[in-house]
Amino acid sequence: MRAGREEPKRRGTVHLGHCNRLPVLVVEEAWYLAVEARPEPVLALFPESYEAAVRIAFDVGNRHFSLGADGDTLLVPDDTAMEDLVRRLGVRWERREVVYSPLHGGGDG
Repeated sequence: MRAGREEPKRRGTVHLGHCNRLPVLVVEEAWYLAVEARPEPVLALFPESYEAAVRIAFDVGNRHFSLGADGDTLLVPDDTAMEDLVRRLGVRWERREVVYSPLHGGGDG
């Protein structure tokens, strides 16, 4: 660590060399750089209907949090505001650790 600067927090693994099925960031003649995402805590939500899922998505977005999906399961960051929301909505949920990849909104491109 240098004086006056903090080391960045470790969020994943950077691979130099041969990697299978990882996002490749740089390709050079004799090597490439790929990044493996680190699992992070999320709340997995199990809406009972399409309408319930839409309501959850609206409420999550209204609080400026991201939303992910894994099949019929919705994923949100493990945060007290999200925990309070899902308890208030009466949604069945559980804590998980996954590689979280939020959905992109219409304005994200």
